[in-house]
This record gives sequence, C-alpha cells and structure tokens, in this order.
Amino acid sequence: MAWCPKCRNEYVEGVTVCADCQVPLVDELPEETPFDDKVLLGTLDSAEEALKVAKFLNFKGINSAFAVADQNETEFPVYVDEVEKVDARMALSQLLKEQTEDQPLAALVPEITNELQELDEEEAEQMFSDLRTDQSSVYVKKKDKYDDLLFSGLSFIIFSVIGGVVLLLNQIGVFSFFNLYSTVVMSVVFVIFLGIGITSLVRARRTKALVTQEHELSDEVITWIEENITNDLINSYFDPEDSEENNYFTVHSRLCEIVSENFPFFPKEYIDELMDERYNAFCEGNGSEQE
Repeated sequence: MAWCPKCRNEYVEGVTVCADCQVPLVDELPEETPFDDKVLLGTLDSAEEALKVAKFLNFKGINSAFAVADQNETEFPVYVDEVEKVDARMALSQLLKEQTEDQPLAALVPEITNELQELDEEEAEQMFSDLRTDQSSVYVKKKDKYDDLLFSGLSFIIFSVIGGVVLLLNQIGVFSFFNLYSTVVMSVVFVIFLGIGITSLVRARRTKALVTQEHELSDEVITWIEENITNDLINSYFDPEDSEENNYFTVHSRLCEIVSENFPFFPKEYIDELMDERYNAFCEGNGSEQE
C-alpha cells in the first residue's frame, strides 16, 4: 500500500502521486506528532522567553499561540494554528522599529517584555478602577430609596388605573378591542400591578421616616470627617514609594476603621463611600500641589 505524506490518505498499489496534493506517495507514513497541524513561529533559548512570546500573542487575540516549555529541551518552540499564522506574524512585525525579513523571535523578546508590562499595568489599573467603582456604589441612601419606591409605586398605580378604565370602556361597549378571555387576563395583571404599587407606596412611607434621621446622622458624620480626617492624617498612612493601588487599599481601610470606631452604628457601606470621596479629594489636592 502507498500513502500520501501530506494528507495521509491511503492509495492502492500502482498509484505513485497523490491526486489531491500532487506529491509523491511513500510506503510508510512518518509517526504523527501533536504539532503536525501547527505552524512553527520560531524557537527561543529559554522557556521563560517562549512563554512570554505566547502570552503576548494571546493578548493580541492569537488564542492558538502556545509555547512548548519542556525543561529537558535546549530549544523552546512557539506554535500557532495555520489559520492564525498571518495574524501572529503581523502582530510580531508591529514590534519592529525597522522592518527586516526573517527576524528571529529572540530579537523581539525585549520589546515583547515591555509590551507585556504595559498590558499588565493597564489590566491592573482597570481592575483597580472597577474595584473602586464597586466599593463606592454599594450603599443606597434612604432618600434615593424613598424616591425610587415612590416613583415605582405611583407608576404601577397609574398604569393599573388607566388599564382598568380601558377595560371598563371595553366592557360597556365604547369600543371592542378585547374578547372575554383577554379582558380577564388583563384584569388580573392590572390588579397585580395595583398591589405592587400600593406595596411600594407603603414601603416608601416607612422609608421616608428614616430619611430625616439618616440626613441628620450623615451631617454629623461628614462634619466629624472634615474635622478629623485631615490631609496630615492621611499622609501618615500614605507611602509615596508604594503603588497607587496598595496605598488606596491601605489608607482607605484604615480610615474606614477610624470612622467605624467613632460611629459603630453608621452603615459601613456608606462609610466606604465617604472615605472613597475623601481619599479622592486628598489625591486631587496633592496632584494640584505638585503641578
């Protein structure tokens, strides 16, 4: 029997060339390796460098890129799928300040290292920003909650009343838009809406009683913060040699502890929000002074 070394199809005796690939047939197929369907981009002298190249390509959307980091080897290859080889080489060529052909991967490692560092920093900053946004948006003030409940309650009641009027006019023959089945179903829906509206208004009334109390306590806490959480105090916890992220979490956590110790019954989520605003004001003030 004869075999095509490219497509690995089997042929009968007497055929010498593959009809599809137009390559000479062989008597035995070579042993298939896990990387036969991959494209070799190049090899590097260390596993760390090969992994960096693969990670860089993954960042650039070349998801099939991977490195073979076998410590028993002296060379470490980087592979991609056939369909992504052009995109991979284009991503690598963009690192070159001077376009040259057959540039070895090893020559690109310093540029790739810098790119990865920038990408990691951007990713960390985005995560840091998301964390700060999440922290400062957890607490819902009683006034905002009251407004939402009041608006929801009135909206449901008005909608149910209008719906009820429309159904009544339909029943007495002013117009005929709905049959009996539709009228019954819509009546049930509008009754449910009316119940939701009334429930929301009851909750809004209960919440309204807490708005004044929260407002008075908030004024007291804010006044205390303005008098006691000074720039000098924040500076005492601030480490100019540390990263912005670490400083934020260290200082913010300590300031929240101080306020919580003085106002143990004040919502911790609200304290987080107030300390976030205070820390931002401190950073903006320092930035203005440096300019």
